[in-house]
Amino acid sequence: LLAASVVGCIYLDVTIHRELSEGSFVEFGQEVLLLTTTALFGTLAIKTRQGGLWLVAGFFGCLFIRELDAYFDEIVHGAWKYFALVVMVFSLVKAWRLGIENTIATLAAFMKSRSFIFIFIGLLIVLAYSRLFGMGELWHAIMGDNYIRLVKNVVEEGSELWGYALVTWGAVNYLFASKKNLH
Repeated sequence: LLAASVVGCIYLDVTIHRELSEGSFVEFGQEVLLLTTTALFGTLAIKTRQGGLWLVAGFFGCLFIRELDAYFDEIVHGAWKYFALVVMVFSLVKAWRLGIENTIATLAAFMKSRSFIFIFIGLLIVLAYSRLFGMGELWHAIMGDNYIRLVKNVVEEGSELWGYALVTWGAVNYLFASKKNLH
């Protein structure tokens, strides 16, 4: 169902818009998934008072803001960096107030969880694979004179959406695992 949703977003964009722009279903899906992940970890950080989860929530909050860069560029080019800096500082302060021992221990426990595997693989897809596989030079070499930017964008943005879907899947699983441990 998760994979079908990713393909469905791509299909809607290609058939309705004939492009993957900032207002596309794929971009909207990425933003929704990142916001959901940020909210899940932020909520868990508040309820469990875990500094490590504040760092995780802050990280995904910064990724969310980065995904909205086109909208922040309407303020001034690169404005997203300042908003992300605020989120980063906020999450660092929250983690610091809970103590370094708490933060390291809870971050380590998170990274040892089964859910982290989904999150890690999703991040590899988003931060490495989609960038490498979406390189224009590669697609120019593959398609030659028949280069179609939409094909490159579908592969790159579709890969990103799949990566974010895995991240959110991991976050949801972590939430349920945490609820079991709290009871």
